[in-house]
Amino acid sequence: MLGRSGLLTFKYFLTPYLPVSINVVASMLPVSFLLLYQYCTNTHKNFFLYSLLLSAIFSFIVGPIEGQLHFVDIRSPLNLFYFFVIDVGVAFVAYWLTKLIMKMGREVKVKPL
Repeated sequence: MLGRSGLLTFKYFLTPYLPVSINVVASMLPVSFLLLYQYCTNTHKNFFLYSLLLSAIFSFIVGPIEGQLHFVDIRSPLNLFYFFVIDVGVAFVAYWLTKLIMKMGREVKVKPL
């Protein structure tokens, strides 16, 4: 959505052969949050706190580095705080949907054949 509106332009892509270019960030963020979820559930850590920390790292450390290296072009009304809010929002919604699906799976009773 940000790319189509012209607010965010990625200059380097994971593979140039796909019709819609998939950038490195689009593959790095989900994998990072999946690994974070596994870590937090296995060690009984607070996922919300750690996802805020990971989102801050991606938004306020990795984002400016990508900008300085000219990997990404960020347009004027968009700043790094918006990336932080988007990352946190997507992580929390994915977490809640995962919990909902797990709860629904526990309530379903399977009859033996």
